[in-house]
Amino acid sequence: MINLVAAIIVGGGTLFLGIMAWRNIRLTRSIQKAEKKERLLNEIIEWAESVANSAIGRQTKAPHELWKTKLDYKKHKTKGKYVVQIINSSFPELSQFYLDIDAKLDGAILFLEDINTGKIGKEAIVGVGGKSLRDVETGIAGAVEELFKEAAKIKAKDIS
Repeated sequence: MINLVAAIIVGGGTLFLGIMAWRNIRLTRSIQKAEKKERLLNEIIEWAESVANSAIGRQTKAPHELWKTKLDYKKHKTKGKYVVQIINSSFPELSQFYLDIDAKLDGAILFLEDINTGKIGKEAIVGVGGKSLRDVETGIAGAVEELFKEAAKIKAKDIS
């Protein structure tokens, strides 16, 4: 009889430990999943910050510095290929915001090429008549700001 009671206690204890281990593993996995999602969202936000800094970071742009700005935008487009993979797999609600930024980067690159090739006069840098570089870059900054707002909603809802 004592052996039966001991076996039941040991069996019950083993079952209890097994259940507790399973719950601990499940909790650890959910924490890791949330941390991964936050890390991926932070990568998107860092990319967008970098884009915004390129757009509004330089107050004056001399004509001979425009090539660097264009290279910065091309660099952001290249990194954007990785960012869009994250968005498509984990944050589809950010897809349209990414597409807006990407299109504005394309427009800025073309605008800078038009200035460099002479299709648009150098006065477009400072905004004398017509569309200016500041207008183009303000558009980029605005699109990034919209992505930030949506990312903040995601962080508040899903991650926190």
